[in-house]
Amino acid sequence: MNKICEYIKKYDILIFIILVLLLYFPTLFYDFIYDDFLLLLQNNYLNGRISINFIDFFKPNFVMEAIYTPLTFIVQWLIIKFFGNNSFAFHFINIVFYVLSSIALFYLLKKIINNYFVAFLSTILYILHPCHIEDVAWVSAMGYTLASLFFFLSFIYFISFYDENKKLNYIYSVIFYILAILSQPVAVVLPAILLLWGYCYRKKDFLKIFKFSLFHFIFCGCYLILFKVVFNARFGTITRFLYNADYTDVFHLSFLGKLAVFGKYLFLSFFPVNLLPIYPLPLNIYFIITICFILFLIYILIYNKSNDILFFSAWFIISIVPYACIFFYSLPMANRYLILSSISSCILISYVSFYILEKFKDKNLIKYLSCILFVGLYIFSFLSYIRVWKNEDVFWTYAYKTNPSFTITYNYSLNLIKNKDFLHALQLSEYMIDKHSSKSVFSNNPEFYEVKVKCLISMNKMDQAIETLNLVMKKQPDYYRWDFYLFDIYFYIANFDKLKDVFNKINKFDNSIFLKNDSDLFEKLKMTFYYTNADTVNYIKSFSLMTNNFSKFPIYLKKGMENNDPDLENLCLKYINEFPNSNQRKDVMILLNLIYINKIYKDRAGIEIKYFLKQMFNANNYLLKNDFLKAEKIYCEIVEKDKYMFEAYFKLGEIYLKTNRLKEAKNIYEKLLLITPSDKNVGDFLNYLNEILK
Repeated sequence: MNKICEYIKKYDILIFIILVLLLYFPTLFYDFIYDDFLLLLQNNYLNGRISINFIDFFKPNFVMEAIYTPLTFIVQWLIIKFFGNNSFAFHFINIVFYVLSSIALFYLLKKIINNYFVAFLSTILYILHPCHIEDVAWVSAMGYTLASLFFFLSFIYFISFYDENKKLNYIYSVIFYILAILSQPVAVVLPAILLLWGYCYRKKDFLKIFKFSLFHFIFCGCYLILFKVVFNARFGTITRFLYNADYTDVFHLSFLGKLAVFGKYLFLSFFPVNLLPIYPLPLNIYFIITICFILFLIYILIYNKSNDILFFSAWFIISIVPYACIFFYSLPMANRYLILSSISSCILISYVSFYILEKFKDKNLIKYLSCILFVGLYIFSFLSYIRVWKNEDVFWTYAYKTNPSFTITYNYSLNLIKNKDFLHALQLSEYMIDKHSSKSVFSNNPEFYEVKVKCLISMNKMDQAIETLNLVMKKQPDYYRWDFYLFDIYFYIANFDKLKDVFNKINKFDNSIFLKNDSDLFEKLKMTFYYTNADTVNYIKSFSLMTNNFSKFPIYLKKGMENNDPDLENLCLKYINEFPNSNQRKDVMILLNLIYINKIYKDRAGIEIKYFLKQMFNANNYLLKNDFLKAEKIYCEIVEKDKYMFEAYFKLGEIYLKTNRLKEAKNIYEKLLLITPSDKNVGDFLNYLNEILK
């Protein structure tokens, strides 16, 4: 046992590094999810589409409204600048921050408490804590790991300054505190915790410590005053749903309800097994937990003489109050808010484990169980929860099962649409529209009408989609996205006169609307309009703007588009061969079609494209009605005239397969393979047909 202790002391930092890497290695290959797209990939200030000065990052509401985290934005901007939209780079750097913050926490705990192994076990539990998965595995939560690192460093240097009386350490403490609070507002609680540390461990010099912490308080106060709007939006003076939508009506402004939220954070912090799909528990259970915790604090104050237990119990209260909504309106619950407060549970659990270890030192079974009980529980919960953040499919399915609130149900519906489960998404949207049918809810939350319209368009129910849009546009005429959906419908049904009218209306909108919210969507809309008019020049301009966000978009094709390269057709083919699974493949195929049409038909290019699109619409309708003969005739006419109308090739192949004309199906897929030789789906179909025809 002594040898093990010696090895732990010798290699403690290495143990922390290895443990973090082992636990979080899978996240290196996780995708971007949820807010990552809005906050990072589609943020024109971070993705480089709009040039930005370094000072601009520090302007409130500049990079992102209601979120003032300039240092985090700078780090994310640098990652995109050097590595592009590479999720691996984001996850790797976030893991590095977590490793460094864990090591910093270990040194901090060694300075605060006089027990090496309690500090060691607490750091292990901190690393293992499943609530931190959200901070490390989710790119958008990077600010929390960054803020915790600077928070711990500031605290370390403050203690070092007091113990060693070196002014340089005090300067470091102030600098790191400023960096922490500019990374995430969660760090605002540090001055209060510094005073708490002085009260618990340096009572005789409490006034001296208060004087030293004054600058921290002053900066914190200035931050809260200067960025009041940001702070209010962040910590909940805006009205939001509680953790579970069903609780909102009962506990919306109830002080007891907010105490129950505090109890839920306690439960999350001490019993991470609740991260499995077995919650939420009723809020009255969490309220009882809060009461028990208050009684526990009273007991500590009266009977317990341990400064450590008092300090870390009070630490939890101080660090969670801004998020527990005790003095604010309701906020959604989030595990990432526990990045600092969870330290309390790790410390208290470590103390309990070592108390049992000492109490039952002659009884090996109880002794060893006490050490591994919470470690085993944390590992079990960790492994159960980490996979949730792998991609959008897993994340939203889990979130909807455990907490079907308004926002989560909306995002789950969008994910169903992405996976082409239109019927399920449509049913969900209609259910939510009925549930939230009041005018006040509708005016602020048009999301499920959008879901319904998207589903109807995807299911080719255009008449119902137009009917739904006419209904909602009367109620909410200023919502610009309704025109986006109308544009899509008129394109699909090949009504080019109305398409032009809608485009002209959208084009008159204030560009700042699209700049902040839907710039990519607006460019895609413009590309569609330019395609219908065979306007290759403007199509390329809009496409070039969008390629700034494409990490795998090759320079040779971008330069070819910018310079109007005469060999652009072959450059497009080269791209399709190199990146057969790219999200931009369809846009490049359309560009190929434009180039070809403009070469063959010249002055009649726009007329020919509109003719083909109308023919495609008619053929698709025949195909839906299983009138294969008429659909086949139209598709054949299209592919004879239009070299790159790849959808017509696919539809013909579908008809031949459904009518059991396998040789003709093989022939059409071979032609399609000439256009897209690297397309895996086409290759798989051909292999399947070759096997059958042997």
